[in-house]
Amino acid sequence: MKTCRFFVSIIIISLHFSILAQSKYPQDYFRSPLQDTVLYLAGNFGELRNNHFHSGIDIKTNGVEGLNVFAVADGYVSRIKVSSTGYGNALYITHPNGYVSLYGHLQCYLGNIAKYVRAKQYEKRLFEIDITLAPDELPVLKGDIVALSGNSGASGGAHLHFEIRDAVTEAIINPLLFDFNIKDNIPPIIKSISIYPLDSSGFVNYQSNYKTFAALGSGGGKYTLGKNPLITVYGNIGFAFDGIDRLNTQDNQCGIYSAELYVDSQLIYAHALEKFLFDKTRCINSHIDYDRYQKTHVRAQKCFVDYNNQMGIYTDLVNYGRCCFNDNNLHTVLLIAKDVYGNASQLSFKVQSKHIVMANQKNKMPTNYVATFPFGKENWYATDDFKITIPANLLYDTLPFEYFESDTLKGSISPLHHVHNIYTPAHSNFTLSIKINVPEKYQSKIVVTLVNESFYYKSVGGIYHDGWITAQTREFGNYTVRIDSIAPTINPINIFNNKSIGYQANIKASITDNLSGIKSYNAYIDGEWTVMIYDLKYNLLTLNLDPTLAKGKHTFKLVVEDQCGNVKEYIAAFNK
Repeated sequence: MKTCRFFVSIIIISLHFSILAQSKYPQDYFRSPLQDTVLYLAGNFGELRNNHFHSGIDIKTNGVEGLNVFAVADGYVSRIKVSSTGYGNALYITHPNGYVSLYGHLQCYLGNIAKYVRAKQYEKRLFEIDITLAPDELPVLKGDIVALSGNSGASGGAHLHFEIRDAVTEAIINPLLFDFNIKDNIPPIIKSISIYPLDSSGFVNYQSNYKTFAALGSGGGKYTLGKNPLITVYGNIGFAFDGIDRLNTQDNQCGIYSAELYVDSQLIYAHALEKFLFDKTRCINSHIDYDRYQKTHVRAQKCFVDYNNQMGIYTDLVNYGRCCFNDNNLHTVLLIAKDVYGNASQLSFKVQSKHIVMANQKNKMPTNYVATFPFGKENWYATDDFKITIPANLLYDTLPFEYFESDTLKGSISPLHHVHNIYTPAHSNFTLSIKINVPEKYQSKIVVTLVNESFYYKSVGGIYHDGWITAQTREFGNYTVRIDSIAPTINPINIFNNKSIGYQANIKASITDNLSGIKSYNAYIDGEWTVMIYDLKYNLLTLNLDPTLAKGKHTFKLVVEDQCGNVKEYIAAFNK
């Protein structure tokens, strides 16, 4: 009975913290960014994504583009960013209450905003622009239609990406704390719990590898591990869980807002996705078991924190969430997972601490370990043919660094350099240099490339100087040097030489590059530069023809250059 009362009190305290988070933010200031007042989400704030926490909410648009997008409050357009990646066409509006609203993946801007963007593109002769505006340039009122929803940038389908940021700190804040109309009374789903030995002294069920146990529950928020399996632990131990959240009437898997871990009634770990800084979002690779994700695609959220994880979402840490089991007692573990509305699920189970001495303990140092890299200082390593420099605080923990060199692969011009391994994340760019002997005519055509297990080559660029090529990258893995002397490819879709285009509204072409990547693209009608919309995910360029273009014969020219200076041109005469 006492245990039951304890669990109930813990849940009440957790709900109280959710209410406190919401009370920090205005509850009736912002309107819906779409016409519908009830919003249906394809993704929520803090959802676990590839290399980042999702920084907003993805609002469904029923799979179509072109819905009216409204300014959620009075303010002014403070930033416009047009990109072939990321948020695509994005709009930032600063409001007098100290917040900024962001609208992403837009199909197009409207009114004076559209005119402003087009003028800047022609002024700079660029499709991709990133402009900061003064408060008096483009003011807007609450309810103004500022754009149409779309699928631009790195979007996987038509929707509206919406964010709220702090205008001063630029912290991204969970929009669901601002009382947008979302229906949710479903508690999170806990799929499993994993138990990790954290060093050579730790064991789970007499083994030095992590163990995963399926969580069983009926959907009402209470989970167990079935018939109380005997779990034996000893030494330094960490816990991790796999789980999702769902919203009413929607099938999408969303992210869990917060988690708390108790051991014998003591809170030793907690995190809440109330807000975070954009430059910390890559810390997701420290928040999850990154090694396991690379091998299994399961994003297990660790309830212990790497020593240099600077995400800023963690509270109530005791020994960074690490547990030392060094007695022979039975211990109770409680995990509570909540969504932003306070719907909570709990998983309770017991572990038996048992002192054991294992013979032939596994040596966890890697075979090709060549140096120790402390996370808090700049680190470097060099051989006659290879150099690496890692800035301070780029690593999430001290790293036993691995390196070795193997034979040159077919098509490469340097040996293969095995730079640590793909199972360890880095927060931002580090520098690597590879010694290379290459004729002068090819020195501007070489790139450093990352090679995966399927022998796919991904260029990270590089600058050649005095026998070395130096590049910036944020991924460990296998690197080599290759020559890119092949120009990009242009495949016209609806524009062909001396063909009539009749009443078509646009000209389309597909562009690709074999290695170094597209650097620039420029289109001309009768010798005059004109903007082309670039959608990288489809490798597609679109030129919307001016309706006032005179009837008769015209010339279309497209020039595409890759990162190594290789240029391709396509010219077609057409009749309108």
